[in-house]
Amino acid sequence: MSNALSCRLLCCTLAAAAFTACSETTATLAGPGVAPPGGNASAGRGIQEADIYKLAGNTLYILNATLRGLQIVDVTSPQSPKLTGTVLVTGSPRQIYIEGTTAYVLVSGSFDYDCSGYHGICGWEAPSGVSTLVLAVDVTNPAAPEVLGQLRIDGDLQDSRIVGNILYVISDTDSLTYVASIDVSNSKSFTKVDELDFRFDQWDVGVFANVTESRIIIAGSGDTCDAENTTSDCSETTSVTQFTPIDITSPQGKLVQGAPFIGSGIVMDRWAMDFNPTSGILRAVLSSDSPHVSSGGGTLTTWSAPTIHGATQLGSLSFVVGDNITAAAFDGSRAYVSSALATTGCPAPLAVFDTSNPAQPTQLGSVSVTGALDFLYPIGEQLVSMGHADSNCVAFQGTGQLAVSLFDVSHGAKPTLLSTVSFGTQDAAVAASRSDLRKAFLVLQQAGLILVPFQSASMGVGGTQLIDLGASALTLRGVAPHMGLLERAFPVQKDLGAFSDQNFQVIDITNRDTPATLAQLKLL
Repeated sequence: MSNALSCRLLCCTLAAAAFTACSETTATLAGPGVAPPGGNASAGRGIQEADIYKLAGNTLYILNATLRGLQIVDVTSPQSPKLTGTVLVTGSPRQIYIEGTTAYVLVSGSFDYDCSGYHGICGWEAPSGVSTLVLAVDVTNPAAPEVLGQLRIDGDLQDSRIVGNILYVISDTDSLTYVASIDVSNSKSFTKVDELDFRFDQWDVGVFANVTESRIIIAGSGDTCDAENTTSDCSETTSVTQFTPIDITSPQGKLVQGAPFIGSGIVMDRWAMDFNPTSGILRAVLSSDSPHVSSGGGTLTTWSAPTIHGATQLGSLSFVVGDNITAAAFDGSRAYVSSALATTGCPAPLAVFDTSNPAQPTQLGSVSVTGALDFLYPIGEQLVSMGHADSNCVAFQGTGQLAVSLFDVSHGAKPTLLSTVSFGTQDAAVAASRSDLRKAFLVLQQAGLILVPFQSASMGVGGTQLIDLGASALTLRGVAPHMGLLERAFPVQKDLGAFSDQNFQVIDITNRDTPATLAQLKLL
């Protein structure tokens, strides 16, 4: 592979998994898997997102849930990676940030035994007494990492962001949701600045966060009996999402809780909502389905929320293109929704909506798709999806081969399916939650490449699937097999790196049809 191409690979990786300060649905140059230049977010109020790994220069930091710890790998020479240091923790390591010579590791006391690691999709809540631990680790010498300090936050970790010099941690128990702010400007004396808690009455679907430089919006999805500001005359058959806005404009980390408001239906994941702090417009795709309801259908709803003190609904469009919403995405004024048809099975529609007039959202068009789409990735006039080819349309990590599709959405009224490729076994899956799929599913647009790390549950083996992204078609290329629960694949210099709970693998993709393993490093 040429140096120019490897550079494009790295630059694309940075862009492929990150999100701007004004909208979490638009890519920028600071992805969750790659530490920011200089490893410091103090300049301005930029947003960083965590992942289960970080690549900072030639040092790779991996959170290994099996060993419950941080593993540090030197990839200066990718052909001979070296495990240089480890930090063992008690609990389940979930997220990591790299700030200069400090690693911030977020550990939950609750292990990922629920939903086979797919937290938040089977109605499970953390029990009381569970807490989240934030560790500051000095990695100046990767061979001898030193824990500088730790802070404990109540509840099971749900999400986090670093905005400026403040780390915001979102957690929950079976009764409360917590949002804590931690000053990380000085790793040797990092302190909790503020904390809010509000009712979390066992939300049936989950808790999701939209984060901008000025506001965090927490969406709790379930029924009216779960909501904080509904009457006692509630019903488990009425699906709702409660949105709780929190002002984070204070550079020092002061939190101000706003007035919660209710949306009819449930937000399925973080990609189903979008907030623009400039216009004060919140958009959300809400499904009518829930663990207690199988009515099908959904709505695209908009609110005006210029402050945290109240929101006014502007418009709401009910759509009947399909029920059992499987995926949603926002891009500019567009909204994309994928859904399955319970009555007829597949094919199912991918619908395109216009929200340029927030008071009157409209459906532009739709296209029929075979199988179920689990994740939507807009890239300008095209859209890439990942899902399953199963004709039964089992939503999210369901049965059937994995399938990646390319759509032309340049004309919203006539979206066109350009190409689809399928791969893997009938029980293939990607080891990521709905809200984390953008971290695992990498679209490297400039390099014309898509990386899909997947796992076969029945065979106990997975691999990194390479797919060429062309101007009007996808081409299935080779797969690099990998033993263990494969979680991520990403560029490392001119090659690819991939890791599971057992191994770190370096892959030569000079010939994309026959990717070759250059090196393997045991992580056990």
